[in-house]
Amino acid sequence: LHEPETEDQDTFVTAKSLTDLLRTPALRSVVFADFSFTNALCRATANALVGSPVTDITFERNCSFPDGGAAIIANALKRNASVTNAKFLHNFDEPFFNNLAAVLLCNSTLQNLEVKLREGAGGTWLSSIFLSLNMNTTLKSLSVRIFDKLGDKLCAAIKNGLAKNSTLEKLSL
Repeated sequence: LHEPETEDQDTFVTAKSLTDLLRTPALRSVVFADFSFTNALCRATANALVGSPVTDITFERNCSFPDGGAAIIANALKRNASVTNAKFLHNFDEPFFNNLAAVLLCNSTLQNLEVKLREGAGGTWLSSIFLSLNMNTTLKSLSVRIFDKLGDKLCAAIKNGLAKNSTLEKLSL
C-alpha cells in the first residue's frame, strides 16, 4: 500500500479493511474496546454487519463515536440476520437507545442484549427499549446496567413492555 495523500483516503482504506475483516467467513465474535470510531468506520461497521457471519458483537469500554455514529451501527441490526448476542457497554446517549428500540421491533435474530446506561442519565432513556419488548418475539435475555434509580416512568415501561412479551426468559437490572 502507498501512503495516502489525504486523511479521507486513509479513512477509506481503514473503513474498507474493517468491512473486509468483519465479513471474514470464519469470524463469529468481535469485541471493540478502546476503539475510536469515525463516521466512515461507523458506516463500514454497519455495512459489514448486514452481510457478516458475526454472531456476537460487543462495544466495550472507552470506545468513542461521533455524533450519531453509534445509531448508524445499531440501525444495521435491523437488516442483520446473524447477530444473536449484542453488548453495548459504552456510555451511549438517548438517541442511541431509541434507535436500538426500533431495532428490537424489526430484528428477528437477536436473542441476548446487554446495555449500559450512562451514569446520571436517568433510567427514562431505557423506556423505549422496554416498550419495544411488547412486540419483540425473539429476545430471550436482557441485561441493563442502570446507575440511577428506576423511577416511575421506567417501571411503568418495564411493566407495559413485558405484559405481552412471551419470549423474554431472563431480565437483569
